[in-house]
Amino acid sequence: ADIEEHSEKITLLENKIGKLQGTNGELSVEVAQLKTDMAANEAKREEAETIRNKEHENFVAEEEDYLAAAEQMEQAIQILSSLGADQNAESLLIKKAKVEKASKTVHERIGHLSKTVQQALLAASSFLTPAQRTKVTSFLQHKAPFTGNYEYASGAVVGILKSMKDTFEANLEKARDEEKAQAEAHDKLMETLEDAYDKMEETYDDKQGKLGDNDGDLSTKKEQNGESKTIVEDATEFLEKLLPMCDAKEKQYNVRKILRSGEETAVAKAISILNTE
Repeated sequence: ADIEEHSEKITLLENKIGKLQGTNGELSVEVAQLKTDMAANEAKREEAETIRNKEHENFVAEEEDYLAAAEQMEQAIQILSSLGADQNAESLLIKKAKVEKASKTVHERIGHLSKTVQQALLAASSFLTPAQRTKVTSFLQHKAPFTGNYEYASGAVVGILKSMKDTFEANLEKARDEEKAQAEAHDKLMETLEDAYDKMEETYDDKQGKLGDNDGDLSTKKEQNGESKTIVEDATEFLEKLLPMCDAKEKQYNVRKILRSGEETAVAKAISILNTE
């Protein structure tokens, strides 16, 4: 009965053990893939952060350059405008009074102007057309600032500077818009990646929990299976010893039955003899 009962139990347990092992194999593959995907997600987020930081650094540097260039343009415009007014007044003074000192003052202003405008135009040089660059060069190299040509050239340079200032301000606005768009895109990407990571992590933890439960159940069933096998082995071994013992006992019993029959016959005869006498 033990052999029959536990043999059936062994079959059921081994089927369950096989099923659990198969499930654990699938879970292990899925867990390993989730771990790989989570690591890739982290690497992608780290890469995105690095790119975003670099983009922001470039924007900050570009913004500073545009602001500085626009400020240089504005300073140069103000100086040229101021110099134009001063030059007209001092030109009249030179014509009327012929004062050499006034001429010297204007020349000093022009020297200062050249340095300031040169700095401003250096920032705008990559945006100038060849014609504009020729006008600027001619203006900066002008040796006689008290002529109508000078006033015309000064006005042309002011126009160029204003155009460049507008260009720098437009570029700055565009750079700010791009920075805002990139920041928003980055935030959206990070949100998507983090949401995906959280879902993968939740699934990973769930499958790890199932693996742990299955491992515990598998261990219990293997232990039960081992106990049932031990019972079957012991019962089989005991049965193998018991059957020959039964045969031997049966033979002994049969011999005893024959002996007892003889004894009973002898006793009966003895009683008959005793009764007769």
